[in-house]
Amino acid sequence: MTSWVIGSNGLLGSAVSDELKKSSLSWQPTKKIIWDTAGSGDTAFKLKESIEAAVKEYVAAVGANTWEIYWCAGIGVVGSDMDLLDREVTAIKILLSCMRSSGLTANKSGRMFFASSAGGVYAGSSNPPFTEETVPIPISDYGAQKLQIEELLINFGKNNNVEIRIGRIANIYGANQNIRKQQGIVTALVKSTILNTTVSMYVPLNTLRNYIFVSDAAFKIINFVRSSTNNHEVRNICSNENWSLGSLIRITKDVTKKRIHLAHAVNRQSLLQPLDLRMKSLSENKESSIREVSLPVGVSVVRERLLKTHQDGKLRVNHER
Repeated sequence: MTSWVIGSNGLLGSAVSDELKKSSLSWQPTKKIIWDTAGSGDTAFKLKESIEAAVKEYVAAVGANTWEIYWCAGIGVVGSDMDLLDREVTAIKILLSCMRSSGLTANKSGRMFFASSAGGVYAGSSNPPFTEETVPIPISDYGAQKLQIEELLINFGKNNNVEIRIGRIANIYGANQNIRKQQGIVTALVKSTILNTTVSMYVPLNTLRNYIFVSDAAFKIINFVRSSTNNHEVRNICSNENWSLGSLIRITKDVTKKRIHLAHAVNRQSLLQPLDLRMKSLSENKESSIREVSLPVGVSVVRERLLKTHQDGKLRVNHER
């Protein structure tokens, strides 16, 4: 089995890579994909060129073995404009085209996973907790883009004999959260206790969410990819517990023994954040559901990592929610 994680430097991608190393060859191209972050024609060409080179190299590495590709490289967040979101769609289309033209899909022993967003696709849905049977209703361009990619991949799988796994992922958190990105409420809260800064909150404290430690998410993803007997399946990747924002704040206070300074505000993104995004998986098997880091333990792990970052003089970026 030769497994390629696209987005292996990110929070989720790095955790998936680490988990894969326990059971298979976790492969990476010799040259990194050049992402079209600027949107210019030159970077768009480099994106295409770098994906083509990476796929060609991957095909050579796979040989006659079975293969897996994990797409964990999302670049957008709720509130991102369509220009940025369209670049991810373009990158995936390039990848799929290269997979066909390189002959990779001629090997039927192949699977592809896509990290979708539960919060994005279920934001307008009814009757939480949301399960795999819930009709997804996005209310943002970000959520609509995730559904677009899901459909794109499932159609690709059906037409090219590739097994497709879609993971609709809850709010992941962990020690390697990018402190420069405006996301990750657990990291934001813990960071504020270390720096004694204020966290801006754009949703009420009774907002309900599902928080899953990133290593748990990675374990569940790989278990899902390899245990599913369906050619194409969508599964919620979530914790067994759902929490209010107020409860998360109280847990963070208990773990850090520090006061948290909050400033409540409203902005455009507040309208894209539903009050109740509880989640549950009806498809998860017993092996996958047993392993789980509790929220207090996960917050403690994040705290230890951020304390180390602070000691190294690198914890200075403002982080608001």
